[in-house]
Parts: sequence; structure tokens; C-alpha cells
Amino acid sequence: MAVTENAFITLGFLSLLHSKDQAQINQFLEVLPLQGDEEAQEAHEFLFEQILLGNAALFSEPIASKVKQALEKIHAARTEDNLNDEGVEKMMKAVEKMKTL
Repeated sequence: MAVTENAFITLGFLSLLHSKDQAQINQFLEVLPLQGDEEAQEAHEFLFEQILLGNAALFSEPIASKVKQALEKIHAARTEDNLNDEGVEKMMKAVEKMKTL
């Protein structure tokens, strides 16, 4: 599971920081929330940070609606192991930012 989830994290990094390819971004968003504790924290916090930094690839439709769905799924599946206190704070800020769309 860790190897697969690390591959999805890599896809997220590449798609949001380099290619901006909607199909790749969509694939990353669809696998969220991840299940492995370390992998989940890394992937979820990366998404939150990209939202808070205003990554334009996340704010155009149809991706923006997928981002909102991913945030809802992460929120519903959160535990102390897959999202620490700092991550929860970033998530709440990201949710607020996405509400403005």
C-alpha cells in the first residue's frame, strides 16, 4: 500500500507543480483520502498547501469541484494518525478558501 500511495503522491506533485494536466490532477484527487498514516499526511497537507498558495490549476472547473469533493472526503476520513493538528488547521483554511469560488 505504501508504494502505491507514494506513487499517487508523486503524481500529485508532478501534476500540480509541473504538468498542470487536468487528467493527472483529477486522478490524484480521486484517490484521496489516502490510507497510510505517513502517506496520507503528506498527500493531504500537500493539497491543502497548494490550495492556500493559490495554485491556479485547482481553481478552474471542473477541477475545483473535484477539489471540494476531495476535501470533504479527507475531512470525513480524518483521524489523529492521518492528519495532525497542523494539518487540520490547514484543511480548515483550505475549505474556507474553496468556499469563496
